[in-house]
Amino acid sequence: RYSYESKLEFEYNSSNYYESKPYHIELNSGYYLFELWGCSSGYENGNENYRVSNGAYVKGYLKLNTKRDFYLHVCSQGKASMSNYSYGGGGPGQFGGGGASDIRLLPGDYANFTSLKSRIIVAAGAGGPDTGDLGGPAGSLEGFNSNNNHGNGGTQTSGGRGYVNGSFGKGGGNPNRIDALGNGSGGSGYFGGGSSTIINDYGGGGGSSFISGYPGCVAITEDSTENSIKFRTGDFTSIHYSGLKFEDPIMIDGKSQMPSPNGTNETGHSGNGFIRIIKYPIISDTCIQNIYRINLFSFILEFSIFILSTDS
Repeated sequence: RYSYESKLEFEYNSSNYYESKPYHIELNSGYYLFELWGCSSGYENGNENYRVSNGAYVKGYLKLNTKRDFYLHVCSQGKASMSNYSYGGGGPGQFGGGGASDIRLLPGDYANFTSLKSRIIVAAGAGGPDTGDLGGPAGSLEGFNSNNNHGNGGTQTSGGRGYVNGSFGKGGGNPNRIDALGNGSGGSGYFGGGSSTIINDYGGGGGSSFISGYPGCVAITEDSTENSIKFRTGDFTSIHYSGLKFEDPIMIDGKSQMPSPNGTNETGHSGNGFIRIIKYPIISDTCIQNIYRINLFSFILEFSIFILSTDS
């Protein structure tokens, strides 16, 4: 458990691709910047036919009026011969999908549905490649299809189609086909991408990202269950059921240039995920009013002196 500091940074915290634990943090009231990076997919070292696709980046500012707990899941990248989901829901298979990084309001293991539906911000992971077909990069509102369109990207309301479809918080994949008879798996996300439609060939789709309050996002309802997911409508379509809403949100997909965790730039995020939280000072309305009054008084005083000097 982490208490407030001015800047907090979190990286993948396990030597195991499949198992990790969320970070639990408590943030005081204040104004915060949240940045998240999703994971790249699995690949075969040195083989140009199996190149990696990259993860997404999301950010947004959140004002907290009271102290709140948050649970941070930092994803692991996909890898070759993946017999289980990468941490963060990347699909298993011959070339596994990248996991998604997210921040939640409720505790629980990654796949716990009650915890999963409390996600307020998600950075998607990329789909795995196979046989010259690049997996789909992680998406913003929608994940990308694989290069040859055999694995479809996740959307705001459904997992990508494939031999194994993506689902809420998971990429599609087949843990029983992790050798040369397998294929590329789906990347994770708000909704994950599907594995290749060809059981023994081609790449999987990328996952979709989500930010509460981002135009085009579609939030699920609080009464959604694993077997019956419902979506918010009207003015609240994009806003998480908790009411927490990010200001100035930004999504960057895994094909585009983005800031990297180390402060440089990268085209899509490569490797394991990352989360950064920075606290900023809040200028209250009272402070703004006082600044206005001081400036107004200063202007009136200077103007009065100018008039007096002119008259004399």
